[in-house]
Amino acid sequence: MHTRSTPGFIVNRVARPFYAESLRMLQEGAADCPTLDVLMREAGGFAMGAFELTDLIGHDVNYAVTCSVFDAYYQDTRFLPSLIQKELVDGGRLGRKSGQGFYSYAQGVEPRKRLKSAAMRKSRSVPWKATSVLLKVCSHACMNKASRSSSVMVKACCGSVTPCWP
Repeated sequence: MHTRSTPGFIVNRVARPFYAESLRMLQEGAADCPTLDVLMREAGGFAMGAFELTDLIGHDVNYAVTCSVFDAYYQDTRFLPSLIQKELVDGGRLGRKSGQGFYSYAQGVEPRKRLKSAAMRKSRSVPWKATSVLLKVCSHACMNKASRSSSVMVKACCGSVTPCWP
């Protein structure tokens, strides 16, 4: 894969809107973590929701990457770090590795098994406009931003790399 030199890896840059918009929706009270994660998986076709993924990666790592990309792009607000995630890091809630992040891993039970039924019960209360905005932001980032900075289009939402021109 050939790319131009830009701050951050392509996937890290493309993933920022996925995390950021999910965190904004949580902060605004549009929906809770399980609901947003299930919507991204079921309606958006993502392998994991943003909260599941940041718990897996580790909030310390994800927050540090977000801050690095934000600084590298001269505080472009598209990459603004989340205060929610900063609070998790400051509180030692780093995700799976610490046993607590957005979800609890203390009992060794995979939260994903509990998420779908709980979130689907709440899905009627989630505004479809909010879901549409989240999916649109993520899709736009996956399809447009990556293709501008690389000779391949990275479809982070599908987990694949597809050539977009010779």
